[in-house]
Amino acid sequence: MAKRTPEQWLELLQQHKQSRLTVAQFCRENHLSESSFYLKLKKFRETHSPLSTFVEAKPVPSVAPCARVDVRATSQGSTILLQHGQCRLTCSGTTSPEWLAVLIKSLS
Repeated sequence: MAKRTPEQWLELLQQHKQSRLTVAQFCRENHLSESSFYLKLKKFRETHSPLSTFVEAKPVPSVAPCARVDVRATSQGSTILLQHGQCRLTCSGTTSPEWLAVLIKSLS
């Protein structure tokens, strides 16, 4: 087969991720060499990590300081709701207070 473009490799890598096949199975079905697959996967992870589901959170200026904290007990356990404007974060009642403090400090 002719040389694949970076876009074609990205599509193949995403297809593999969604397929739940092993690399060997996926490569066999798509007529790829495993070494090429792993090389391209490594290259994409090093350059721009397009397969990641991580999204960077960036703070935005607040228009009105309306923050709300609500703790509720349900049959499944307690939940914590933190709300500031239209931004909402719901956590399990068992969420570590230290983790919440680090999160709030990071966002401020």
